[in-house]
Amino acid sequence: MLRTLEGHTDIVRSAAYSPDGTRIVSASDDQSVRIWDGETGALLRTLEGHTDRVLSAAYSPDGKRIVSASADQSVRIWVSTIEELLALAEARIQRPAHLLTDAERRQLGL
Repeated sequence: MLRTLEGHTDIVRSAAYSPDGTRIVSASDDQSVRIWDGETGALLRTLEGHTDRVLSAAYSPDGKRIVSASADQSVRIWVSTIEELLALAEARIQRPAHLLTDAERRQLGL
């Protein structure tokens, strides 16, 4: 084992590396998305706004955005370099963000 990333206060549902491998994004039942340094494991920031458990989070192919899907029936698109919310798309999805169709990804700008 290389390291343990600690900070979530409930079950972690997903974790994924950024395309360049410098960051890790994680989604948790604690209603947060967290961004970690991929090398050191240091917590870089916490993205909050979902009102129920976060089921999935993933980076866009260019690494500039993060998409998160929650049991609150929302999908949020975050700019990965700053804490600004880029867009909020209400969605009634029953699958993780990384399983979105190509059409859904295009609609969300991913």
